[in-house]
Amino acid sequence: MAPFIFFGIFFYLPIGKISTQGLSGAFWSDLTSHRTLSALWFTVWQATVSAGLSCAIAIPLAYFLYRTTFSGYRTFRALISVPFVLPNIVVAISMKAIFPGATGAIYIILANIFMNYGMATRLIGNAWKSLDSQCESAAALDGAGRLRTAISISLPQLRKSIASAFLLIFVYCAANFGIVLTLGTPRTRTLETEIYSAATYDLDFKRASSLVGLQILLAILILTAARFVTLRPASDTRQRSFPRRLDLRDLPVIIYSIACFTLLFLTPVLTLIARAFRHNFQWSTSNFTLLNSTQTQSLLNISFGSAAFNSVRNCLVVLLLSLAIGGLCSYLLTKVRIAEIFFLLPLALSSVILGYGYLETYGSGIFPLRSSWLVLPIAQSLVVIPLVIRFLLPALTDINKEIIESAKLDQADQFVIWWRIQMPLVRRTLLIAASYAVITSIGDFGAANFLAYGDQATLPVVLYQLISKPGAYNYGMAMAASSILIVVCGAIIYISEL
Repeated sequence: MAPFIFFGIFFYLPIGKISTQGLSGAFWSDLTSHRTLSALWFTVWQATVSAGLSCAIAIPLAYFLYRTTFSGYRTFRALISVPFVLPNIVVAISMKAIFPGATGAIYIILANIFMNYGMATRLIGNAWKSLDSQCESAAALDGAGRLRTAISISLPQLRKSIASAFLLIFVYCAANFGIVLTLGTPRTRTLETEIYSAATYDLDFKRASSLVGLQILLAILILTAARFVTLRPASDTRQRSFPRRLDLRDLPVIIYSIACFTLLFLTPVLTLIARAFRHNFQWSTSNFTLLNSTQTQSLLNISFGSAAFNSVRNCLVVLLLSLAIGGLCSYLLTKVRIAEIFFLLPLALSSVILGYGYLETYGSGIFPLRSSWLVLPIAQSLVVIPLVIRFLLPALTDINKEIIESAKLDQADQFVIWWRIQMPLVRRTLLIAASYAVITSIGDFGAANFLAYGDQATLPVVLYQLISKPGAYNYGMAMAASSILIVVCGAIIYISEL
């Protein structure tokens, strides 16, 4: 019952309130305006192109990393997953590091690809690894080469996994608030940036609420489509294929994978780190030293260290809430899957919408949560909990039912089964979920931009303040702070994935 109460109070109440406000105003005129339709069109087409290209790039990489084996393949897998967990604002800054002055749709799409191709590789690769090998073996005996076998045999079987990866990445690309805000132009507006602009600059709360309603409709459509391509667990009766050693026949895919790794990972990351150590056209650590202050121009109201403390403090609260509530939700969904969309809906909505909802719902009244620093970690936890569910639910579902039945026959109650049997079996999955919860909280920019102000600002908010203002000092500090976040996020995901 606790998860339903938590979601009801902290998600559906604020979302319902702002949606009702939008319906009570000039809803249809707001939605059919040229500005809204333009933002909707850009949201959909840039997300479609970004997700499609990410999946296309990922297919050969999935073969290389999940169908073959070589020394260091686990490290390779972990490294290409790092961009996906980076804060949106850091990804945008990495684009500016490579292309100074980068703005426009092409750079937004490049940033989306950089951020999501690793996740697409992982999703498709895991599905490819579990395919039945009998058909491929029969094709090889008939003289089919590896390319022909992949195109004619493997890819048709991977249709659902590719579609699932596409929809997931579409969701993230449609909710790339930090990237669009940093790299966008007046002609590259998404629904999220329009909500932010209407609520903060135009003070047109009716229009902002109408746009929220449109975003919710889009999210429901995506979740509905995702249910049709949800992958079922592989049957244990199938003959699984085992990774084989690389040989000369794999040379084209080896070259392709190295080129992708160089262009899509090493180049952005190393360029950003190199610029972090450049100050006044010389190699120096001055940019890192400046982070201890609010900068000579008093641009910032808070130092990097104080912002880092706020982010870590919020992260701990998010971690506790997401694991506790997410664990309970996952357990409930193993019993009643009909409630799945109730808990997963925040996954398809941006934290921008939650931030705006909290601003409207909890700004005053008998429950002025807006005045407490806890408002931000609570909002962030509602974005993280669906991720925890996505990790834990398949792991719990795959537990051998005979073990559970044996425990019940031995008179074990539900809590004992959960704590002594199920939890140890999903411990590694729980660790991965916890690492993603930490990184997602640290990197959140959408809700923080609404709810974290003054001395409660977090790292992404400080980064945006730095990169959005001209000046060599601001630019250098942004590069330095981004480098630190890349190292921290990379270390967390690397340790959890190995």
